[in-house]
Amino acid sequence: MFECIQCVVLTFLVIFCVQISGQQEAGDPCRTSTGSSGTCKFLTECPAALDEIRRGRYPKDICGFLGTQSIVCCSGAAPVNTISRPQTPTPSRMTPTRPTTTRATTPISRPTTPRTTQKRKPIASNGKVGDVATRMCESYAKYAYEVSKDPGLALFSEGNVEELICPFEKEALIVGGRKASPREFPHMAQIGYITGPETSWSCGGTLISKNFVLTAGHCMDDAELGTPKLIRAGITNLTDLRESQTRKVKNLYTHPEYTIYKYNDIGLIEVVSDFDMNTYVRPACIYTQKDFPVSNAIASGWGRVNYAGDDSRDLLKVVLELFSTPKCNSTYRRDILEVGTALPNGIMEDVMVCAGSTKEFRDTCQGDSGGPLQIYHKETAEIKCMYDIIGVTSFGKACGLAKNVPGVYTRVSAYTKWIEDTVWLR
Repeated sequence: MFECIQCVVLTFLVIFCVQISGQQEAGDPCRTSTGSSGTCKFLTECPAALDEIRRGRYPKDICGFLGTQSIVCCSGAAPVNTISRPQTPTPSRMTPTRPTTTRATTPISRPTTPRTTQKRKPIASNGKVGDVATRMCESYAKYAYEVSKDPGLALFSEGNVEELICPFEKEALIVGGRKASPREFPHMAQIGYITGPETSWSCGGTLISKNFVLTAGHCMDDAELGTPKLIRAGITNLTDLRESQTRKVKNLYTHPEYTIYKYNDIGLIEVVSDFDMNTYVRPACIYTQKDFPVSNAIASGWGRVNYAGDDSRDLLKVVLELFSTPKCNSTYRRDILEVGTALPNGIMEDVMVCAGSTKEFRDTCQGDSGGPLQIYHKETAEIKCMYDIIGVTSFGKACGLAKNVPGVYTRVSAYTKWIEDTVWLR
């Protein structure tokens, strides 16, 4: 979920950005902030650093980074809990490189292919924010049904049978990194970046209409991978692509107030042609209210199963507890106090949601950036087996290494009008 598409994502990289004199590699000699001599090692190979993380204290002596892995200055003992503050903001590979001096007043649109399709008509609106999203949610609910021909009714013109395909049980709210069932999250999407002959599927997203994917702002551009070029949906296991659909990216819309700070970390991707709707590929609903009716939510993605581990081949789901803003601010207090912080106003309840676990090492991880934090949509006669998206995976700390360390998600309801205007009202 995080600021570099490869380096940061659905929860918890060590992103306490520190001032480093230069990139050092594993094996290089180094000195800690207390003056002790040490050796640069991968975080997962430094017992002292891992011990500190489990105690709720995070390494400040960073040698550099290699891909998605942090390299720390590892002395024989656990580092002293001393805050080393740079005198000026010092961006690192973990920090977005977008300029801070200018803010666009309209969505940033980067056409990547010619507009060859007819412009669709905007959806009618009565002017109340959230009404359009609600109506579209109702219209997408029909794709939860699979239509088949009943042989017994073959002589009649209306010999079709609709079967609700709903492969999740709402009672099973306590899960931790379990595999998702096929069609359980039909709105899940992968975002692809083309670098030479390779395609890197390095961010997640949520299908919210037939041709738009909701994701994180930091997934919209990466210093190494560039901008998204492909969107893929209809996948549960990455080795089984029978139901998958891939579309080329048409336009990117980064929220106009997203800069180098962690606020407004949200974006929309428009594809060239609509996805074909079925029980494997269909949109989720936008949650339009600030307050939530539940205390738990579900995160899903193909991210790493542990810090610095391998990406999962299976779509995973994890139930997380929603944390209060004061508790979340307490967790991130060091980030907030840092000179040049990317959180100058702390965790802001109006635009952010915090979720994690108070009991287990449970969270999202690298590779989950931009993916959804979701709750079950309230069922009605018209709407069944749908999810409400309440958050977009934004940033966190070292995933799976500590309890009571929530990840931070962009609060979707705060951006309802911008989403409606961009997706349905243009």
